[in-house]
Amino acid sequence: MIRILAFVISIAGMFGCATERFGNFESNAPSGLHEGIAADTIHHLEKIYPPAQTQFNFGQSIPKSDRFGMLLVDSLRAKGYAVKEYSPKQSVSGTGLRLQYVIDKPSINVPDLYRIKLKIDDVTLTHAYEAKNNTALSAGAWAKME
Repeated sequence: MIRILAFVISIAGMFGCATERFGNFESNAPSGLHEGIAADTIHHLEKIYPPAQTQFNFGQSIPKSDRFGMLLVDSLRAKGYAVKEYSPKQSVSGTGLRLQYVIDKPSINVPDLYRIKLKIDDVTLTHAYEAKNNTALSAGAWAKME
């Protein structure tokens, strides 16, 4: 019950922010967590955006130290998605969907609770995970806001 309440509060708090910052703000999380979140994210994206028919244009730079970001890019390509990485010199307009993400902890104090927020053009997908035994366990359903 506390996980559901924490998830609902974190989702509500997430949409109240006026300025959006994107990136992985939990780079010190267990590596298994990033791998689990990346695998589940790809699995969910496959249900909505078909591989070999979708191009994702990243709207943020992904540093080499961002384990999740690197896994996401590599996994998208391996599944057959076209991926255009961010370049400040090039426009991300044109074909494809603009993709940005945030990995963070909700503002409430629940240990081992992490959240991913994907912004794909005007659609926002959010999911919470609990870190247990160096892996990511789902802490609720994917939420979608259009």
